[in-house]
Amino acid sequence: MKRLSLAAIVIAMAPAIFAQDIFTAQDLDDYATSLASQVGSNNAAILDNIIQEGGYFAAMVHREPGPGFSESHDDWADLYFVTSGSATLVTGGTIVNPREESPGEMRGTALQGGTSRAIATGDVVHIPAGVPHHVLVEEGREVTYFIFKAKGMLAGEKRAAITAIPGVVNEGARWEIVWADPNTADGVVGTADGGLLFAQEQTDTVKKLINGTEYTVFENTNGGGAVSVDNDGRIFIAERACSEPLNDELAGCNELTRIAQLAPQYRLLANQFADGAPLGRVNDLIADGRGGAFFTSAGGVWHVSAEGEIKVVADSDIRSNGIMLNRGGDVLYVTNNTEVLAFDVRRDGSSRNRRVFGSLNGDNGADGMAIDDAGRLYVTGNLGVHVLAENGTYLGLIPTPRRPITIAFAGPDKKVLYAPALGAVGLNGKPWATPTGIRNIAMTIYALEVATPGFLGRPK
Repeated sequence: MKRLSLAAIVIAMAPAIFAQDIFTAQDLDDYATSLASQVGSNNAAILDNIIQEGGYFAAMVHREPGPGFSESHDDWADLYFVTSGSATLVTGGTIVNPREESPGEMRGTALQGGTSRAIATGDVVHIPAGVPHHVLVEEGREVTYFIFKAKGMLAGEKRAAITAIPGVVNEGARWEIVWADPNTADGVVGTADGGLLFAQEQTDTVKKLINGTEYTVFENTNGGGAVSVDNDGRIFIAERACSEPLNDELAGCNELTRIAQLAPQYRLLANQFADGAPLGRVNDLIADGRGGAFFTSAGGVWHVSAEGEIKVVADSDIRSNGIMLNRGGDVLYVTNNTEVLAFDVRRDGSSRNRRVFGSLNGDNGADGMAIDDAGRLYVTGNLGVHVLAENGTYLGLIPTPRRPITIAFAGPDKKVLYAPALGAVGLNGKPWATPTGIRNIAMTIYALEVATPGFLGRPK
């Protein structure tokens, strides 16, 4: 049996004819025969619902030669089993002469730029929500298929139809959920064995996700909110203490935030500036490869050396959050809400030549970043992951189902992009919620196969 990672077709809606727990092969054959006998002179297909319950339904479709129509549906994913016959399935591309049949449901006369594949008896076909598709039945052919249609998105998700960005991601690539939790997964970085490290501020832990299993690697991290690893295996952490916003029970805590080396042994790098002022709520960091790190906190960017000396990179006219180094380690990227700034940096952590490196093409909320092995910069924003060339040219957007706040390449060959995003759904199918006044920090980690691996010269 062939399996195509595509997806299905819906033609019309009719009242359910019957419902039962088991449909035998003979049941399907008999029903297909009945459908074929009902094809009229003006019909190329007949659809009758045979199951309808909650957020899904099933039906059978019989199609004979005719133009049919192209379509897409934002909220429904389709799975069907071809019981007899053959046809050509076209997916992707753009709907020609589109018209809205109902909210989120588009139809047209054809597809432009799609991919054609032959389907035949025994094939199982999956069409994700939002993917344009068109079944073409040529003269001398007919096709019958059993279709199962279900809501394609979880509560709080939005459509994320991915178009190709050459060298980055292929047309129709899909985000897959690999983890969800009521707590955060922030400041992520890949590990040498293909795993993913992330900080969980609320539980004072650093966790590792690998092969679908979560492990706690470090405990008592003083509110660690981001981690970074250098080529010598040193792990650095941004410790946010009890600076979690909107949590009333944390009022009165005066413990200092800090930048520290977490492993192979714990070592404090800094918890205040030279004048005694606290670091504030530290956001993100990137190891410099020499025992120190660049880091951001509200309204600034700094470098702390292995000896604890802090140098200013920028402390005015900046809304800093995410931070990343280029492949050579001599250019520092820092997000600034709607754009990315660049600074030339020296081995001692000093910097010069502040400039705008690139923009988010009208989006805002720039946050976590990563680079691939070609030097392209990936930047999270409210709409998804923006991709910029090594010279700052805007290449395109990879939309995400939820708002991502951090990203990293991981997997055995670093060809999977992981994007932890805000919001999650519990086992009951409902979004995780928090009481009034408590910030909702539930998150979902999505994974996407990409064309170019992450930078192979260091962990991130």
